[in-house]
Amino acid sequence: FFFQAEDGIRDYKVTGVQTCALPIYRQWFTTLKTDADLYEAALLTLSFNALLTLSPAADIFALLDEECRSSEANQSVNLYRIWTQHLVMRGRLPEASAALEALANQDPETGSLLEGWIACLRGDYQQTITIDTLALKQLRKKTGKRKIYFDTIEGIFLVLALIQQGTTASLQEAETYAQVGNNQRKNHWLEVPYSCLVKITQVLQGNSEAKQYLINTPVSGLDTATSFETLIDCLCLYWADVENARQRLPEIVKDLYKQARAGGYDWFALEAAELLAQLTPKSSYARQAPMLRESTGIQPLVSLVTPKQAWELSLTALMGLNSVTKVEKASTALAENRLAWFLTVYPTGIWLLQPKEQKLGAKGGWSRGRADRKSTRLNSSHLVISYAVFCLKKK
Repeated sequence: FFFQAEDGIRDYKVTGVQTCALPIYRQWFTTLKTDADLYEAALLTLSFNALLTLSPAADIFALLDEECRSSEANQSVNLYRIWTQHLVMRGRLPEASAALEALANQDPETGSLLEGWIACLRGDYQQTITIDTLALKQLRKKTGKRKIYFDTIEGIFLVLALIQQGTTASLQEAETYAQVGNNQRKNHWLEVPYSCLVKITQVLQGNSEAKQYLINTPVSGLDTATSFETLIDCLCLYWADVENARQRLPEIVKDLYKQARAGGYDWFALEAAELLAQLTPKSSYARQAPMLRESTGIQPLVSLVTPKQAWELSLTALMGLNSVTKVEKASTALAENRLAWFLTVYPTGIWLLQPKEQKLGAKGGWSRGRADRKSTRLNSSHLVISYAVFCLKKK
């Protein structure tokens, strides 16, 4: 009945149960306690797989809950951790916070990351940043590595909290963390979520190529991807381009909502309902979302970012390209270099607004200029705002 497997999480390299389909035969399953390691491995694997697929797992969760709440229990960090994750996914944040006490002494790092996750869902994003930044410093000190990031689901919430801040510095920091998380392990189960987060941080900084990537790549769904991959992928597309999301996401998110509701994962049901309320305003989901917010006390991730219009993203890109550093502020009035803007309009309607660096020659004239590496390609829908900025630069 058993096979050797690795489920993709660093801490969970365990023997898994393959043929024990849910609902389990509780009486038979508890006989595995004669081999404590086997029993815990089976319970961990079934519990984690339920989270990844949003499968109805009432029997498994009841057994997990019973084991971790028992006054005689002295469970492993992994078991307490998956229990807390289940409580969060089910929208039971007060119980999840109470469960952290069991991890306080055994594994402070794991407890801190779970606390940061809970703080993010409560809308206390600064608390998430404070907690997780400290945990990251401790991880770097422990490993002696600078380019390292959390390879568990909890690490995503520091990136999300930084995205919510919306400043250039916080977006750059979020991009760096997501990039490290994406690169440090190949074929990791969080590779796609981190990749999407890298792209959305770039989009919010005005990168049009990253936006094109998000709106032109297939969207993950529960039929081919994990619950977290599906949620993050859908959120990033919505934040990047609302109109594209309205065309592509409703059916995928409806499946996510149905599966989450059926399985009792109220946090995911809330996220799906909130997203559907934005994508299909006249649907019943606009009524479901407030009820789920009230019952769970969760601030949905959907509201972390207010999607921007195309011209706003273009303006962000231009402002970023024209940012003035402290060194430049301290330079003399007569600079030897300048950034000039060149507008090329093509017959197809596509046009290119390109910054070029020019140098002042000995005779007082400016060189033809060389293309700046940060040049940004825009389409005709951006013409009004960008051409206005071009004219201002020209003056």
